[in-house]
Amino acid sequence: MNATSRIIAATLFGASLFVAAPVFAQGGGGGGAQAQAQSRIQAPDPSEVSDAQLEKFSEAQSDVREVRKDWQDKLQNAETQEKAMQNRQKATQEMVEAVRDSGLSVDEYNGIAKAAQSNPEFAKRVQDMR
Repeated sequence: MNATSRIIAATLFGASLFVAAPVFAQGGGGGGAQAQAQSRIQAPDPSEVSDAQLEKFSEAQSDVREVRKDWQDKLQNAETQEKAMQNRQKATQEMVEAVRDSGLSVDEYNGIAKAAQSNPEFAKRVQDMR
């Protein structure tokens, strides 16, 4: 898995449940990749995020959450590190596809998630879109 994929994976796993306590992929080194990913994400000005973008985000977040749920047992119960890594790559790809299918780029999705994590008022606006 390349560095960009690790950042996307850590961010998507974390952002998929940003309103609740973030939950990250199980396994070694996930916390460091997540922290690194969070520092590189550019959060948009919440006043510039349209309702249409929030609707797309809400859809993507729901889909990412479902992918994460579908893969959680496979990630936690992989028999080898190699199998765990393969499962993580497949899960990440499915999450990326879910985000893109919603009409957002991964960067847009991650930026909205970061803005919601750091701005309680914006987080409420996002939550109200559900």
